[in-house]
Amino acid sequence: MIDKTGTASYSAVVSVNIKNSKSNVTVYPNPITGNAIGLQLTGMPEGQYKVDISNLSGQNVSRSGLQHNGGSGTQIITLKQKLPAGKYLLQLSNDQTSITKTILVQ
Repeated sequence: MIDKTGTASYSAVVSVNIKNSKSNVTVYPNPITGNAIGLQLTGMPEGQYKVDISNLSGQNVSRSGLQHNGGSGTQIITLKQKLPAGKYLLQLSNDQTSITKTILVQ
């Protein structure tokens, strides 16, 4: 912060803990243009997760896994090959949680 005299000072750093936040996954970029998919996990429990991608006919086109340390974090999934252009469903799941997101591939 800069006061009226032009003196700069910093405020104290505080930690914010938001309780009762819901778990969420954001896929980026969306639409996907290469073979890498970024996942921003928010409020997710710690654990091993399956990442399944299926086409709209229900056929699984990719399966991988990830280990999440809990809370919020970013994970990158690298597909073995680029998917054909179209709309797909990405499902992140384990024994306790299942979240499905629609993704577009260009």
